[in-house]
Amino acid sequence: MPPALLLVRVGRARRLTLPLPLFLLWPLVLLAWVVLGPAWLVTAGRRPALLAAGITALRAFNELRGTRVDIRGRDASIYLQFI
Repeated sequence: MPPALLLVRVGRARRLTLPLPLFLLWPLVLLAWVVLGPAWLVTAGRRPALLAAGITALRAFNELRGTRVDIRGRDASIYLQFI
């Protein structure tokens, strides 16, 4: 299942948390898939590696749920969490 929300925390002393709703992008992705899908399949039919790369990218995006990234420096920190 793809992630629905991305939490971004920026700053060290004063933390700012920004929730980015990824579920709002799903209808746009679905529309692009319906519109561009047939052309992509025709092109990928000649190159199986292109089809495999697209499927691998989709599977990788679906596995992002639960991933946490914490980057800390001397002056600032960034924290990403896919929910």
